[in-house]
Amino acid sequence: MNKVFCNYLDIDPGKGYHETMLIKLGRRSPRWLAALWFASFRLLWAIYWFGFQRQDPQFVFSFVFGGLPIILSTLAAGVIGYAFGHTILDPSRTRSYFIASIRGALVNLLTTILYLPIGTLIISLSQGHPEHFFAGLYFSAIFSLAGVPIHIVIGTIAGITLYRTVTLKISSQN
Repeated sequence: MNKVFCNYLDIDPGKGYHETMLIKLGRRSPRWLAALWFASFRLLWAIYWFGFQRQDPQFVFSFVFGGLPIILSTLAAGVIGYAFGHTILDPSRTRSYFIASIRGALVNLLTTILYLPIGTLIISLSQGHPEHFFAGLYFSAIFSLAGVPIHIVIGTIAGITLYRTVTLKISSQN
């Protein structure tokens, strides 16, 4: 990278541009970094989960057209990541990979807990049958239980990578 350009951006020319920008964002706004981090992991999962046409007629969200479930799921991850994920970036609260993985898994599970009622409410209202909300929520919760291990793994990976990518590099620069 050009040294003049690096000085203009106030980054170290020996380090990667993205690495330095993550560190700066982690210092300046850990909540927003956590929100973007968990939302991006959830977006990848939501594209896989909701993006493919399901052949199972009992799949709760199979009748939703477009990207509504993907958008709602990603927004929920951003909100929960903003509210709770920033603690991974606090060295006084998260001191190990194990704690980062637990916090990441909890953020991902809380995302599902937030997303299910909101998604079910929007779907039942958009179909014109608000009386189907509780039945839809029940079936959504039942079908989501199959995804709990996957959500734990994805949240764990997100928590560990956030901790590794940003926290350890911030503390090594201080």
